[in-house]
Amino acid sequence: MEADETAKYEAEVIDRMGRFCEEAKKYDIKVCHENEKGIYGDIASRCLKLYKAVPELGGIFDPANFVQCQENTLEAWEMLNPYITYMHIKDADENGIVVPPGQGIGNIGELLKRYYAKGGRNLTLEPHLKALSVPTSVRPSTMDLRSSGKCTGIPQIWSMA
Repeated sequence: MEADETAKYEAEVIDRMGRFCEEAKKYDIKVCHENEKGIYGDIASRCLKLYKAVPELGGIFDPANFVQCQENTLEAWEMLNPYITYMHIKDADENGIVVPPGQGIGNIGELLKRYYAKGGRNLTLEPHLKALSVPTSVRPSTMDLRSSGKCTGIPQIWSMA
């Protein structure tokens, strides 16, 4: 979303998300927002505005989407960490192309360490992505971030055997 368009939609986005969270709360449902390119909450600063304006809204941190919006994922994490409920295991290269986790510039290993250290245990994958298709792209060597040295200090969370 272009920067000049965001101001036009900000109040409406916040109002709608607030009403959505209020309704969901009646049913004990937690509503979460994922940073997604092309929408109001695509970059960290706008996600932060949204989370502060709608405190009951949880955050889904998608490193690849931040990369695709030219955001530094570690800086985005520092800004949004208190609001993050889920973390996507998704990575992108310097051109914004989705690649197997740990093979891009999204700092997946470091982010997983930080997420785990704060007590985070909810991870999501997008199995429809070509970068995650089995068996050609996803192999133990591309998914096991611990053995690569990129993500030491967390338990093995999946098995590709």
